[in-house]
Amino acid sequence: MSGLSARKIRCDALEQSPCSNCAWDGVKCEVPRSRRTSHSLGIVITREDTWSAGPRIRQKGVEGHTISARGALLLTFRGDSECQSKDSWHWMNAAVTLAYEIGINTEPPSTAFGPTQRVLRRRLWWCCYTRDKILALGNGRPCRIKAEDYDVSMLRVDDMDLDTLRRPRKVLDSEALGSYEEALIIASAELCVEKIKLSVLMHCIIQLQQCFTQKDHMAEWSLSTNSIDAIDTDLESWLRNLPDSCRLQPLCSEQRHVSILKSISSRQYLLHMAFHFSVFVLHRPRELQASFTTCLTSNSTRGAQQKALRSARSITQLAADLHNRKMESYTPITAISALSPAISTHLFNMKSQSRDVRDAAISGFRVCMRVMYQLRELYPNAEINLSYLDVVLQKEGIGSLVSIRAVFQLNERDRSTWPMS
Repeated sequence: MSGLSARKIRCDALEQSPCSNCAWDGVKCEVPRSRRTSHSLGIVITREDTWSAGPRIRQKGVEGHTISARGALLLTFRGDSECQSKDSWHWMNAAVTLAYEIGINTEPPSTAFGPTQRVLRRRLWWCCYTRDKILALGNGRPCRIKAEDYDVSMLRVDDMDLDTLRRPRKVLDSEALGSYEEALIIASAELCVEKIKLSVLMHCIIQLQQCFTQKDHMAEWSLSTNSIDAIDTDLESWLRNLPDSCRLQPLCSEQRHVSILKSISSRQYLLHMAFHFSVFVLHRPRELQASFTTCLTSNSTRGAQQKALRSARSITQLAADLHNRKMESYTPITAISALSPAISTHLFNMKSQSRDVRDAAISGFRVCMRVMYQLRELYPNAEINLSYLDVVLQKEGIGSLVSIRAVFQLNERDRSTWPMS
């Protein structure tokens, strides 16, 4: 039976905190106890029950719809079954549709809801917004949420229900979250807020992508250099102004056994992987333009090449750090999308005439694939993301040489000998 254990969703609960705890409470109440199964790590609720409980929950009105929306958001991370036909994009559409139905895309009148409900609705909206942008940028699909579709003020740390993490709270019958130190609570909230700010910049990149056109298999892009440079400046400003809690802080050996510290550390790594992924997607068109043309490259094109390559290398290094610290199990499925630029770059560079470039590409590729193996085993809907990587390879012009599934098959034999350099 396919199920979601409490410990496996802990990272996802913190990723969307404090929305997910209430979602699981609501689902748990609507799932008959006979449908729950015991597990060595606690009670397990099946993925199918998570969404099938939705009609009963939605009968409770607006509150039930908010719980259903949060449940759909959780399913964008995990899916509803091991052999699912509904991918993350399906559940994202379900979450956004419910969000529009209950009107959380607008600020309600002050008399309509109390302060607690107002900030809850704001948190839920920005969770939907952020997940939409990450899926759109990572899977090459259009956004479901447009700029004109909402009027909600930016989330602040003060909007977070920090008291939820200040006291122990059971998510399922035998698994609890909290209580946590104040510094860790603030760090968790700041990570959430900064991820939302980054997702706003992702939306700008997605909008810019819509004006890209490709002709005759050549990367002849219709783009605005000024727009790219402006977004790049905003990305660098975002990185420069990050609070200390959102900067990479490797854990010492004693801290690696503390669950909450590993969760926050993995979110720091994922935030920076998302940043480098955004930079890569922003500059990749100009880099491809240089790769497919014989004319002399301009300074801006060379700069784009360097930034795209630097981003791929940074993602590879972050992935290696995650693997060496054994933190893949705390990493949500978003990491698969974040790894795709590095993987496609390494595969592309394997065709280089320079032996040094080829050797570096092989080494970096193996690092990324080790992490990808771990994530593929953790997440059933990893196959959906891997399908997108095949599309990426086709766009890079190397799809005829290799596919992601072929790569997995070819390297299954020697994965234990892969170096982590």
